Amino acid sequence: MDKYQYFKSDLEPHLFDLMQHNDEPDTAERDWIMARLQDPRLIALMPHLSLLNIHILELIVKKEPLNGVELAHLLHVTKSAISKSTKRLLKDGLIEKEHLDGNQKALFYTATADGQAIIKVHIEMERALDRQVQTFLQDYTPEQLTEVTRFLNGLNQLHLHL
Repeated sequence: MDKYQYFKSDLEPHLFDLMQHNDEPDTAERDWIMARLQDPRLIALMPHLSLLNIHILELIVKKEPLNGVELAHLLHVTKSAISKSTKRLLKDGLIEKEHLDGNQKALFYTATADGQAIIKVHIEMERALDRQVQTFLQDYTPEQLTEVTRFLNGLNQLHLHL
């Protein structure tokens, strides 16, 4: 089998699976968090939270206070997407808004105790996933990982220059 046929039959299907996984809402992440939350109110909120909601909440917990412009910049999304997500998080009682230094135009977000509880479990999930990745990577030499990186970078460059 030549290289192109190998790519089409063995590699490309796996790459498409990875891309599709990244494009779909990750219910596995949400389910993992829900299974470990103790508060029924927070469990009930989880199906309504998008991954963007969770990542905004995580940033607010880690770096509060943050404003919408900072969140948009850090997450590489539009201010409109941040506005929509923060409205949801405010409605659900996971964040609060405040005006710092009495400036009514300077609006910042902070996490509530409920928001912090969700992110605490989310961080536990990220650590568990990190441990799994570290175990997986033990089967590969640094040279093999360098080649995989080189291959993926090259493939990415092809798609950037279409």
